[in-house]
Amino acid sequence: MIYPVAYFLYLLVVWSVYRFVFHQTEMVDEVLVKPIVWLTPLLLFFLPKSRLSWKDLGLKRDGLVQSFFLSLGLGFVFLLVSIYGNYQKYGGRLVFSANTGTDNLWALILLVLVTSLVEESVFRGYFFRSLKQSMADWMAGGLAILFWVLVHLPIVIFSLNLTEGAFIYLGLTAVYGAGALAVYSVTGNLLAPVLLHLMWSLPIILFR
Repeated sequence: MIYPVAYFLYLLVVWSVYRFVFHQTEMVDEVLVKPIVWLTPLLLFFLPKSRLSWKDLGLKRDGLVQSFFLSLGLGFVFLLVSIYGNYQKYGGRLVFSANTGTDNLWALILLVLVTSLVEESVFRGYFFRSLKQSMADWMAGGLAILFWVLVHLPIVIFSLNLTEGAFIYLGLTAVYGAGALAVYSVTGNLLAPVLLHLMWSLPIILFR
């Protein structure tokens, strides 16, 4: 258990300091910096120390169809509602640049896809799998969800400024974490939470 806890503390401290010191665009943070800061120590140190390989994270072909339809079914409604909300919010037109710095839909999709791959590999893939080695599944799942919520504190503190909306955001983050863990547990395939994350993040970006 020591290695997943140590990795979580590394993420919490390093990512909090980065968000406090540097104020880059979300494209830079999520597409360039996050994969390096989050995945480099995981692949080079924490996975081997936890007696896991990248294949153990759930990157496999088995259950692809089930993962695809299960995630799309859960996330499609959120996507439709968010697009309509964005359309109404900005006077009858879609504005993607409000929170991402770009009106390019493909750039937005790239941002969300990279974020989904990185975060799901870490939280549903590594944390849940490594914690299961030393505790019951329900305990490992609960701790993984707690890690998921706590790592979003830098956003709450530095971006949302501890407003009422910030605590709603944390609550929704916990709900999503439980849902992503559920589809990962059912399918055993990392594609399921990645797709769900993709469908979940687009509404948040459009509404925020």
